Amino acid sequence: MMISRTSFIFVSSVFLTLVTAFSSLYTLRLEQQELHNLVQSISRHPSEYNDLKEQLLEINNYIRELEEDNRRVKEHNHQLEDIVFARKNNYLVAINLRGADIPVLSKSGFNADMLDRAWRELGAEGMVSISESFVQAEKEFGVNALVIASIAAHESNFGRSNLAVNKNNMFG
Repeated sequence: MMISRTSFIFVSSVFLTLVTAFSSLYTLRLEQQELHNLVQSISRHPSEYNDLKEQLLEINNYIRELEEDNRRVKEHNHQLEDIVFARKNNYLVAINLRGADIPVLSKSGFNADMLDRAWRELGAEGMVSISESFVQAEKEFGVNALVIASIAAHESNFGRSNLAVNKNNMFG
């Protein structure tokens, strides 16, 4: 008896399909058995798995906290880089003042404590109490706090003018 090529290919394809199907069924049956064994093990020792589950949740929460801390540190580093860059630029402008100007719409990199320390070193005690205002104006309006402070120092004779002392007017 002779089998044609088409019949042979068809029978071979059906056979291979059946072998693959039975192999997949066998694999599924093994996985089902493993799952069944795992469920039985969990049901026999639920406290162990609850403890493990709680530990995993704690680890997950700790990882989230670390990720949040990492984000905050990166943000803080970025702010510090901005401050250092601004200070460097302002310092370079200040030591090369031969006609140079401090960019009015730039960050100074100074905080109120730094300005207060500078006022004390210059003997400008009348300016000490208003440093926070210069820094706040920089934050709100984008005008360099050093520019505002220098204008106020010039206009009020470093906080010693009559208007500065009697009327708290540093720019009059």
